Amino acid sequence: MNIWGHAAYPVKVNQYLAAGKPVVTTALESLRYLHDRNLIYWSKDTKQFVQNITRAVSDGMKNKKLVKARIKEGLSNDWSVRIKDFTKILNG
Repeated sequence: MNIWGHAAYPVKVNQYLAAGKPVVTTALESLRYLHDRNLIYWSKDTKQFVQNITRAVSDGMKNKKLVKARIKEGLSNDWSVRIKDFTKILNG
């Protein structure tokens, strides 16, 4: 992890979530909120990353409630939603 990693937010995560897919990430601080809500598999080190890949493959799509929660989160970060939010801010 370097200075860039501390500021990174991989937008691709939203696309995977919108599809309901399990997401395995490194411990990017910008994604902690998704980890705290159990929507992603957040990995602090290589060993945990490998364990999380195994978990994601074996049970990542079985929990239908979790799949729906991922989809909801992913869609809430859709560009069209973001543009509407940004427009509201600009228009006061």
